[in-house]
Amino acid sequence: QKKQIEKLRDVIAARTKPPRIICPISQDIMVNPVVAADGHTYERAQIEAWLRTHDRAPLTNAVLRHKELTPNEAIRRLVRKFMEECRKAGRDPHA
Repeated sequence: QKKQIEKLRDVIAARTKPPRIICPISQDIMVNPVVAADGHTYERAQIEAWLRTHDRAPLTNAVLRHKELTPNEAIRRLVRKFMEECRKAGRDPHA
């Protein structure tokens, strides 16, 4: 069992942050991921700040049809899983 734990630590240590859980605006791990009208996922606080002064998508510069945001539960689960894996391995998930 000790060997399995060490192997898991090595795998996680070598693993980078999955791009799907990184906010394209802040480049940080998302805590409250939401989908905007452009179909992309952002950290809620980041996209809300963006939308206060912009009518276009931050990634494509396309005009947004609306400014409604929808929670992205699939990405939220990926973030939780990644954080748990890092904690179990004794690794800082933000490193």
